Amino acid sequence: MRRRQEQENEVPILWRFGLPRLGAGRNQHFSQIEHTTGLCKSYEDKQTVLQEKLRESSLRLSRLESVSWRVDYTLSSSELREVNEPTVLLRFQVNGPDPASKEPIVASLTAEKFRVLLTELKQAQVMMNALN
Repeated sequence: MRRRQEQENEVPILWRFGLPRLGAGRNQHFSQIEHTTGLCKSYEDKQTVLQEKLRESSLRLSRLESVSWRVDYTLSSSELREVNEPTVLLRFQVNGPDPASKEPIVASLTAEKFRVLLTELKQAQVMMNALN
């Protein structure tokens, strides 16, 4: 009896996922419950396999392998006669979730943006250290 109540509760949930409504009559409702029972049974049979497949493909984070940087100082440009502005060039070597993928990420920051990034990274480090 309890399983039948659970299945009846699953019908409206499955409607939200696109299961067609068969009508308002009692026979159609039980037909829909039987259809839902079939779907639930199929899911239960494959649940372990589905969960394992999802574990393999989800929550895969990239790993930062290295960071290299340099500071360039621009004296002038073709548009401006005098610039006198430092630029920080960052290169992050990132290994993606797939071991074969290595993605370099290059960023060019003004001195002010670099200061902001550095401050936020220090704040993140403090928060991470507090977790340990």
